[in-house]
Amino acid sequence: MSEIPYKTVAIESIAKDGTPLQGELRYWSKDYEVVLTNPFQKDGYGRHLILMAPVKYVYEPDKPSEYRDTSAYCLNLFHLKDEALQKLYEDALQTDKHHEPKR
Repeated sequence: MSEIPYKTVAIESIAKDGTPLQGELRYWSKDYEVVLTNPFQKDGYGRHLILMAPVKYVYEPDKPSEYRDTSAYCLNLFHLKDEALQKLYEDALQTDKHHEPKR
């Protein structure tokens, strides 16, 4: 069985409280997941598209959040990185009280 050719992108954002956030976005055309790596480790943010749908995930900073290319409707993950890292950060703070950001 062949391995899916995921692409991995280092991502960064700033939390609402000013904490710098770092993470990774892994994606291929039908799945993506975001992992918060700093100020602490937290995963669990991602989605999957149905294989039959003519839609794919892309990561292109110079394109809009949604657009059409020659083969499919594209959902641009670049525009969701801030939301994903913020959600992981807030979830970790609420559920894991021992998480204190490294400053």
